[in-house]
Amino acid sequence: MISINATLVLQVIHFLVLAFILNKLLFQPVLKIIDERKQHLEKTKIEIGNMKNEVIQLKDQFRSEENEARKNVTKERVQQNREEMLETGKLLEQFRGQAASIKTEADKKAQKEIEKSTPLLRDEAGVLADRIMEKMIGRRPEVGSEM
Repeated sequence: MISINATLVLQVIHFLVLAFILNKLLFQPVLKIIDERKQHLEKTKIEIGNMKNEVIQLKDQFRSEENEARKNVTKERVQQNREEMLETGKLLEQFRGQAASIKTEADKKAQKEIEKSTPLLRDEAGVLADRIMEKMIGRRPEVGSEM
């Protein structure tokens, strides 16, 4: 059986003193360290979340800048193609003009050659006609007769 006497009271007092001392020396510092660790983990989680959001924003910004750069490059390529096409068109027109002038000059030269050679060819045609008739008839045509 349990008897209540002074030793029990002393044991309770010793227990309370020991609990007080352990609380001050052991439990409170450990609880304080646990709370600090929880706060540190909470701050770290918040920082990680902020960093994730920042990474997402940076990715979005990078993608938008990349898309903008691609659009600019595409616009520049289109503009460059237009300029090249205009330049090609100008060169083509220039070459067409040169070709037309060369053709005109060639036509003029050919016409001059035709004009030069026409009287010669008429004379030669006449001589050839006379020869053909001479061979066919077997005699020479008379000087004043024309066909």
